[in-house]
Amino acid sequence: DPAALAAYWAEYEDLCRQISTAHSNDDDDNHYEEGELETEWLQSAGLGILAAPFQAGLEVTEAQLGEAVRP
Repeated sequence: DPAALAAYWAEYEDLCRQISTAHSNDDDDNHYEEGELETEWLQSAGLGILAAPFQAGLEVTEAQLGEAVRP
């Protein structure tokens, strides 16, 4: 039945548009600068002292790591 097939494809294309729109909205809501999520994680984990070298693009030294995790 050509009418049923046309209705099926119209519904399929509508669903594809909805999914595409939802994905683009998700991307807009979750825009973070490079390293921002990692920095937030370090701070929330109580390792904020390691965030500054990370943000500066530096390697964290063993001494810095030791200081950060020492009780």
